[in-house]
Amino acid sequence: MKEMAGTLRRHRRDTLNWFRARGEISNGSVEGMSNKAKLAIKKAYGFKS
Repeated sequence: MKEMAGTLRRHRRDTLNWFRARGEISNGSVEGMSNKAKLAIKKAYGFKS
């Protein structure tokens, strides 16, 4: 999760620019980050806190 948060922070400007452009540009980077989040959740399955 810390790695995901760092990724979001690094790409914050680009992600916000996509929303400002109202979909005029590709959303591939947003889809990629979503996929990374899903993968992190899947890998964490079964760990106890």
